[in-house]
Amino acid sequence: MKKRKDGRYEKMLSLDGQRIHIYGRTREEIKAKEEEVRAQYYAGFLNIDTNISFGDYAEHWMEVRLPSLSLNTQDGYARAVRHLCSHLGKKYLVDIKRSEVEKALNEHRDTPTQRNRMRSVGSMIYKMAIDDGLLYVNPFDNIEKLKTWRKDRRVFTERETHAILTADLEPTERLIIDILYHTGIRKGELLGLSPKSVCNGHLHIFEQSLTDGTGAAEITPILKTESAYRDIPIPEWLEAEIRAYMREYPAVHIFDTARSKNTFYNRWYHCMIGISKVLYPNYIPKSLHNARAEDFPFYCGPHDFRHNYCSILHEKGVDVHIAKQIMGHNSIQTTLAIYTHLSEKATENELQKVASIFEEKSEIHLTKKLLKKAF
Repeated sequence: MKKRKDGRYEKMLSLDGQRIHIYGRTREEIKAKEEEVRAQYYAGFLNIDTNISFGDYAEHWMEVRLPSLSLNTQDGYARAVRHLCSHLGKKYLVDIKRSEVEKALNEHRDTPTQRNRMRSVGSMIYKMAIDDGLLYVNPFDNIEKLKTWRKDRRVFTERETHAILTADLEPTERLIIDILYHTGIRKGELLGLSPKSVCNGHLHIFEQSLTDGTGAAEITPILKTESAYRDIPIPEWLEAEIRAYMREYPAVHIFDTARSKNTFYNRWYHCMIGISKVLYPNYIPKSLHNARAEDFPFYCGPHDFRHNYCSILHEKGVDVHIAKQIMGHNSIQTTLAIYTHLSEKATENELQKVASIFEEKSEIHLTKKLLKKAF
């Protein structure tokens, strides 16, 4: 038994040549775990296979776990597994220690979201291995989750709003922007719209488009949450615009030509060019080959329209419970977080106004001081 740098104790048991690492906060905890492991092993409940590598078992975990998840989640989990396997893939599952796991995760400290996903996925892999009776200890346990800071939610300025609504865009791009601005729906929900989605002054959300790791898209009736199935009121002119577009470009889904990742962002970059031209008349667009957000003087993502829409609801005094229903939030806390954030911003602006009220008096006071010194 040895005491580790993190203050915990570690003991390695050898049962018929099979090594099992036990961890605990006290010697008494180690002793209790040792007795439990020995009892399970000799009762035949702990048949450890020392020849399974982390990479092999991670592939097995993906085959079992991923099919029940959405395409976006599958893609994120698969990326996390690839990162983990680049560090731990060839090591035997039972031999990997907590220190090795933490070292692997620390290679990704610069990307906290990815690092936290790797930590979560690694822990799920080991939990399934424990349930399968392959080992007893999860080396991902007690590894702290890194704090991630939420990017400041964006609200468009009056100048930006004017540019967004008046930019000269192609019909498909114009409709994409108009729907996002006036409904606040998610990108997947936008691309899942069909002629059945438009009915009697409402946009009926019941399908979404998801892309897999290759960028290919497919339509699914499984939305993010149960609350995502909703009807959003839209103005008459927007319904007329959508119906006119569908007559001009008939398709099973309204944006069939923009559903893959590449085609959507190609159109999105053209939207950013059109908006940037209104904001910056001297702007000369560059090639869109390998374009990035930094290449545009004005850039926002599809989700920025969602937050901006919620800010409009808040500004117009829409009750937070109605806003939750329209936004399709699963929890009222999500809507309240946005409303609170906007209220804090408004308070900050008002406080700045209070300070500016007395600027004129301060200038008069300073002028009096200067005149007094002069005489």
